[in-house]
Amino acid sequence: MPCAAGRRDACGGCKRRKAGGAKKLYVGLAHPAYDTLKQTGAIYKPDSGLAGLGPVERQHRRQLELKPLAGAYFAWVKTHQGEVPPKSQTGKALTYSINQERYLRVFLDDGEVPLDNSATEPALRGFCIGKHNWRLIDTIRGAKSSAIIYSITETAKANELKVYDCVEHLLTEIPKHEDDTDRSFLDGLLPWSPNLPERCRKTNKYEVK
Repeated sequence: MPCAAGRRDACGGCKRRKAGGAKKLYVGLAHPAYDTLKQTGAIYKPDSGLAGLGPVERQHRRQLELKPLAGAYFAWVKTHQGEVPPKSQTGKALTYSINQERYLRVFLDDGEVPLDNSATEPALRGFCIGKHNWRLIDTIRGAKSSAIIYSITETAKANELKVYDCVEHLLTEIPKHEDDTDRSFLDGLLPWSPNLPERCRKTNKYEVK
């Protein structure tokens, strides 16, 4: 997936799920699947403790605390990859780790990049389920418009905003600046902007509108 800095990153959760599937087959036995999960868990646990930090401090702490752990994990993977069948769940997890190493390491250099895509995948699921409806979008411009609408909608959801009120606010405010050459007004329309009207914010997380 693309990260905040415009670079591609990979999902750490994907390699965990592949190894987790293999672990179920080897309960009670010493197996590389256990070691894979153990080592990835050693990276996840301290990273979860950095959630309350700003991106700069988080990146600094990741370099100090997690980079050595990530280096040890990838060194272990390259050493043990040949010990399991390549088409097994564990083999797929190790191969994924090696092939995606460059992108799996991106989170170490950018404090705004999450360790995995767990928060993003549920947001995309609704779009994927409805993919047959998108056959009516038969032009490039239509596809781009659809992508923009979905991006606005899902970003509003992720930031606990009321989608309808948020979109209505955008459609009201943006036309007022059509002739502006300075686009700084957009900062005030971002989901996390303190300038958004209160009617755009949910009063509780169960509110749907």
